[in-house]
Amino acid sequence: MLHLNPLAVNHLPLAGHLKHYITNWVVLSKDPWVLETVEGFRPDLLTTPHQLSVPLRVPHTKENMALIDLEIQQMLGKEAIHVVPPGEIHQGFVSSIFVVPKKGGGQRPVVNLRPLNQFIPYEHFKMEGIHMLRDVLRKGDFMVKIDLKDAYFTVSVWKNHQKFLRFVWKETM
Repeated sequence: MLHLNPLAVNHLPLAGHLKHYITNWVVLSKDPWVLETVEGFRPDLLTTPHQLSVPLRVPHTKENMALIDLEIQQMLGKEAIHVVPPGEIHQGFVSSIFVVPKKGGGQRPVVNLRPLNQFIPYEHFKMEGIHMLRDVLRKGDFMVKIDLKDAYFTVSVWKNHQKFLRFVWKETM
């Protein structure tokens, strides 16, 4: 039987939320990859990521800097990111941060992980679009729309791989 304590849920950080329910996941699945991922996602690596230098900082407008500041404060509040202690600054891999336009208007901050991709095996994936629903839906089927805005925060990254997902913002890593 699965147990969720609604009072305890409200006191847990959003980031890495699933790992707090590992006893429930063990009941739901015996798949080692699923259980390992719930504890902390471990991206496959071809070799240990390394870089010769920290990437150059991307220039930003004052508006974009304010947007990135706000996003970083929100992610800190959700415990999705944390400041790297001074003794660990030169360990790991550092990426740049920039903004891209959102579909509905405005801007969205993005951590540029493209340089890290050379250390991760390529796997082809095709996201099907809404256009194919016409061919698969039948009478009596149901559809659901889910807002996944912070869903990726619920699975943490394995502690030993977090050092490869760093970025610098205003002299802070």
